[in-house]
Amino acid sequence: MRSSPAPSGTSRADVILLLSLYLFEVSALLLLITLPRMGNRPILTFLGSRPGLLCLMAVPIFVASSVVIAQHYHKSRRGGLKQFTMTVVMNLATLVSLLTIGEMVIRLFSSRTAEGLIFMGTPLLPRSWSDEVARNREILQKAPITSSYLVYDNLTGWTVGLNRRSADGLNFSSTEGIRSPRLDMAFADLPTAHRIALVGDSYTFCLDVAYEESWGYQLERQLGPDFQVLNFGVSGYGLDQAYLRYHRDVRPWKPDIVIFGVFPHDLVRTMNVYPFISFPEWGYPFAKPRFVVAEDKLVPLSVSPLAPEAIFSKNSIEDLPFLDYDWGYNRAHWQWHFYHQLHLLRLWISKYPLWQAPVGQNSDEAMKSVNGHILRSFVQHATAESSIPMVVYLPARIDLRGVQSGPENGVGFAQEVLRSVGLAYTDLTSCLLEVSPSQRFVSETGRHYAPKANIAVANCLRPVILKLLSEKEARAAESLIK
Repeated sequence: MRSSPAPSGTSRADVILLLSLYLFEVSALLLLITLPRMGNRPILTFLGSRPGLLCLMAVPIFVASSVVIAQHYHKSRRGGLKQFTMTVVMNLATLVSLLTIGEMVIRLFSSRTAEGLIFMGTPLLPRSWSDEVARNREILQKAPITSSYLVYDNLTGWTVGLNRRSADGLNFSSTEGIRSPRLDMAFADLPTAHRIALVGDSYTFCLDVAYEESWGYQLERQLGPDFQVLNFGVSGYGLDQAYLRYHRDVRPWKPDIVIFGVFPHDLVRTMNVYPFISFPEWGYPFAKPRFVVAEDKLVPLSVSPLAPEAIFSKNSIEDLPFLDYDWGYNRAHWQWHFYHQLHLLRLWISKYPLWQAPVGQNSDEAMKSVNGHILRSFVQHATAESSIPMVVYLPARIDLRGVQSGPENGVGFAQEVLRSVGLAYTDLTSCLLEVSPSQRFVSETGRHYAPKANIAVANCLRPVILKLLSEKEARAAESLIK
């Protein structure tokens, strides 16, 4: 029985050439995806990241396939370029067909939403100011500020309304605008020997769980009847807003201890002016205050943030004040060009935007400086008010996985800032690591602590608080003897 003849040298050469062309295009695609992620950061820092490693993998493939293609081209010139040209045309035809199919699929399955055009969960750049206005006006219509749980505030941008119930029925506020177990109650009417106040974001507020499951309530229960814990946390706050809320709303209560909850992402929020630009998924139609550091002092950019009505009456996003101080604003993401007619290109720049390290007042160094000054100022003012300042680090999910990250989400960076400021702080990471991973957050994709995790937080804070109060009482007794 005779075996089939081996493929001719020419056919083998064509297959190798075709394969090289595909490898060339795939590696070029990887380079186009990863190189923009380097932006203006040092090359060694970039190469240590995931995009950098992919780039390192793509470079030798790109070079090797380029060499093979060049060799085939030079060999083909001796006997005519017909076969070489046919192979290249076949490759290009396949490539054009794939691009055409991709464009058709994106156009067919993209949907028009309040956020703009979206394909498989990815909003397509560039963003539209008219879409943004319509989306936020719809949010305001569904939950009018006069009746919603979060309301406009001319100091912090937004805050918890007085005597409110949230739309999901899970959250209530007292007549003083403090998280409470029910409506129509005033904490000031409840006598107490020791008062503890909490300020911070949704991890301090304990979003997604009932009042009785929050770590503030669990802490009060563990400390006993002589203690009152007041939860001044507000969802979405940066360190700057929590600091301002302390000054205006917490100080009049003269608490024995003020716990300032620091969640990693809070440091990023401090650098924003318009959360709906950086975090459109939040659905917060507000502006917020912004601090800068000048001559080693905290300086506010404005007296009060714009009200929603003023924000969304602007004709263009560029009419908004202090836009260049917003960490998340990128002018290119709001500018339309003729090539944006191609939906495939829009998806590309949306998934793989050019990475640029923030500079000037939005740089990593500025983020460290502003947040560091806020924390230091809080400790100084609380101490001057005869309250014990207590800075508490509330770990993110990624902290509990032991993964290091950077300033883009604050993980690792937040603790670096806390250490650089030179302040003592309580890190709750080890406490939450004792909780089963399945019981740390409200769900696998949920962002906030589950009831068991909140109990762990209270368990860890209780002995620290009792020690601080004991030391304060001892110092007071010593001063009386002297």
